[in-house]
Amino acid sequence: MALFRKSAAAALLLAYILNGAAHPFYADIPSPFDVVLSLFALQFSFLLAVLVPALLIFRPGQLPIVFRLRKLKGTACARIATMALIAFPFILLSAIFSNELADKLGISLDDKMGEFLRTQEGPGIGILVFAGIFAAPIAEEIAFRLSLFDFFRRFFRGSRNVLPVIFTALVFSVLHGDPVRMPGLFLLGVLLQQSLLKYKSLLAPVLFHAVHNMLSFAAFFIFS
Repeated sequence: MALFRKSAAAALLLAYILNGAAHPFYADIPSPFDVVLSLFALQFSFLLAVLVPALLIFRPGQLPIVFRLRKLKGTACARIATMALIAFPFILLSAIFSNELADKLGISLDDKMGEFLRTQEGPGIGILVFAGIFAAPIAEEIAFRLSLFDFFRRFFRGSRNVLPVIFTALVFSVLHGDPVRMPGLFLLGVLLQQSLLKYKSLLAPVLFHAVHNMLSFAAFFIFS
């Protein structure tokens, strides 16, 4: 397990660096496919960064244990969805506050995702919404809440999960590259990690994440 933690953490860092190096390539791709393709490439590389070491190190029968694929009861799913509904207004308000604060300080924040959603329509929007609700929660929860958190928990032994939760949420918020939503993404990262710790199943943060992203898209299209 220690080898898996180190290998997956190193692979996640490499995946992020390679995606950053590939950004000039997307400049030659017409919009909106450049944003959609870069998003899918990032999510897919995160997924591979964790799955490849796992497949090389563990036997197939061990993978459900490694990835904590425990079933959730219907009541647990309802509670998780309710938690996401309650938390969403606070996450949204944090994004609004950070944007207003930046405006008052004269800081220009690059809201690429918001600009994309405002200017595009048709297949590009549909693909992005699908990725945000279904693909992103699976890839990101495996990468951050499971693999990276286990790495930090091993690194900060004796901290009772406080530092691992903080550092995992911090990396999660920074790697999204979205300064407007960074405070909200940090709060979301903490809540997602707590849901995994409480229910001991990767399906808990995946469900929480999917509901949150669904609410985010709905709020954007209603209020923008």
